[in-house]
Amino acid sequence: MGEIYRKLQRFNEAQYCFDRLEKITLTRNLPGWVAHSYLGQAMICLHIGDVDKGLEYTRKAKDIYKKINQMWGKINSETVEIILLLKCNYNDDYVLEKLNNIRNEAQFMNYSYNVITVNKLIENKNYDSFHLLFL
Repeated sequence: MGEIYRKLQRFNEAQYCFDRLEKITLTRNLPGWVAHSYLGQAMICLHIGDVDKGLEYTRKAKDIYKKINQMWGKINSETVEIILLLKCNYNDDYVLEKLNNIRNEAQFMNYSYNVITVNKLIENKNYDSFHLLFL
């Protein structure tokens, strides 16, 4: 529900859902879902312009995804991190290198949605159509 509310720009409701997801999944020891909650919160931060907090959430999510060896989460958290960096006009060479690395990993995993998303980001830095597909 949090991702749906986020796409509807109902950020308070989205935040509530991701906060609840985090609390429930922490108590049930479901680290992948904890990371999903952080990734959703990072996307909210992107849309409200809180880049620093968004980067903090993506790094927390990425650390969990790496620990549990979940490539989907690693690729998506790195993508959200780059989108946040694009929002604050971060170094283009660094961003392009990271996007190429993400694309290579996504191609290796046959994650066509992520490959298409990264190609769009490389071409025109448009992230408006990026969705988190863990619903």
